[in-house]
Amino acid sequence: MFRYSHLQIALSLCSFSLACSKRCVERFPFIPCDYDTKVRPDERKGRPTNIAIQFYIESFGQVDVEKMELETFGYISQSWRDDRLKLNKSFVILKGDELKHVWTPDIYCVNCRSQNFENGLNPKQGMMRITQNGSVFLSAGVHLVASCYMNLRKFPFDVQRCTLKFSSYGYNSSFLRYNWKADPFVKIKRMDQFMIEDAKGGMDKEKYMSGSFDIVLSSFAFVRRVGYYILQLYVPTAMLVGLSWTMFCLNHDHTGDRITIGVTLFLTMMFLHGYANTSLPRVSYVKMVDLFMVVSLGEILIITVESIVISKLHDRFIDQEENKHAGTHVTKALKKNKGYNLFKCCCINRSCKRDKCHELENQPRNQVESQNENEEGSKALLKISGEGKVSSSNGRKVSFIPAKLKKIKWHDVIEKASMILIPFSFVSFNIWYWIISLSSLEA
Repeated sequence: MFRYSHLQIALSLCSFSLACSKRCVERFPFIPCDYDTKVRPDERKGRPTNIAIQFYIESFGQVDVEKMELETFGYISQSWRDDRLKLNKSFVILKGDELKHVWTPDIYCVNCRSQNFENGLNPKQGMMRITQNGSVFLSAGVHLVASCYMNLRKFPFDVQRCTLKFSSYGYNSSFLRYNWKADPFVKIKRMDQFMIEDAKGGMDKEKYMSGSFDIVLSSFAFVRRVGYYILQLYVPTAMLVGLSWTMFCLNHDHTGDRITIGVTLFLTMMFLHGYANTSLPRVSYVKMVDLFMVVSLGEILIITVESIVISKLHDRFIDQEENKHAGTHVTKALKKNKGYNLFKCCCINRSCKRDKCHELENQPRNQVESQNENEEGSKALLKISGEGKVSSSNGRKVSFIPAKLKKIKWHDVIEKASMILIPFSFVSFNIWYWIISLSSLEA
């Protein structure tokens, strides 16, 4: 009885193995039943498996400067040889769940923040082609969102280079060796904000606790298209600076109008500066666009401050002119009426009239005193001291401009110098700025 049971179990196992072998042959005649998908090719020979990789980029979805991310749509192809797979025909194609019956590399993107595959390509989006000699070609569609550090010092005249890194997750370089079969290929090289200048493949190694791993590098150069920023930022900014130069055309006594124009232009420039940095990360270094905006703000600020200074100097010049004419006519009147050193005349404040003092020069003393006594408004008693200086009875001195300085109109001098130097400085800065910026794109 005991022997019979053992014989029955042995027959059952034999029939099961034959059925399994029959099923294997019927479904995948090129795959042995002892094929282990966990064992890589050439493992029993004690040598690493060589895998050639290709990367075909269909398009780049978005280059997010604020998050410093790169979105990529494409296909990754891998080729290797598995001597355990022998065919009686030229080739066979496997798709979908059929890929689970064959060993595949556990490739993954090292610097990706999001990917549609981990520890191997997604079999639902892949295709495998096995040839008669055991050569295997595996291709699958990928969607990657990778990190890309960007240096924005030359923004918007910058060239950003982003790199995608691929490696095996579990096999180090002693077991799995990667190499490029061909450089990465980019189908669509034109984007809204960038142009893909070149795509290069490279190799690197990184050491981890489990050993040294081969890193497959795929780098892309993104050249920013500056047409949008020229039309939306640089041209309006230059026009605002040019509009600020119209303040030179206003009279000196229109200080309020000048300040109103200057403040309005300054606030508009601040808005444009904020708009330019809306989609950029908050970096601490100065960008090229910041330099242009700061210089433009400085031009408007200088013109506004210059208007205030010119207004003050103009008012002071008017006061000095009035006092000069008043002092001259008073001296002539007092010299003509010798022996009389006191009389009243409204020549201290701005209500003094030049024609009135001319009348006083040619009138006798009694008529002068009587007319001055009948005058209404603010009057002051003037004296002539022994040294010939004119002063008022209320302690105020009548100012006299020195002979060399009284002919200089400082407000006109500063105004004319500003009309030349400020536009010249801005034009010179633009020439230097655009030479440096455009040369950085060609480098």
